[in-house]
Amino acid sequence: MKKEILSLKDLPKPLLPGYTGATRFGDFVFLAGQLATDLKTGKPMPVSVEEQAEIIFSRMKKALKACGSSIENIMKISIFVKDMKDFPKVAKVREKYLGKNPPASTAVQVAKLFYNLDVEIDAIAVIPKAKQSSV
Repeated sequence: MKKEILSLKDLPKPLLPGYTGATRFGDFVFLAGQLATDLKTGKPMPVSVEEQAEIIFSRMKKALKACGSSIENIMKISIFVKDMKDFPKVAKVREKYLGKNPPASTAVQVAKLFYNLDVEIDAIAVIPKAKQSSV
């Protein structure tokens, strides 16, 4: 098995050289930290923290589907917020997408995110055996 760098149209291009938005290794897909940036311009989207989370989860859902997986197959998620008081708002969006049986999760308050956005989320998902194919 070898690591495969994925180029997915539903994820923005990496912000810096040497970064990638998604990789695959065997049955696993690793989605790098996602921000609410415009897919075409890469510029930040000046929207509320809830809308930022909505954009991120929606993109993750599409990206995982393109890999033969789904948002229901996320095994681990990390959420980074600038202010922990915003976490309940993000958690509501997380529940909308991940349901009442969420994956292992981490939530961390950080000093700053790219573009001074409010939330960044990364995830690890599994590709079910029946759906495995080359992306």
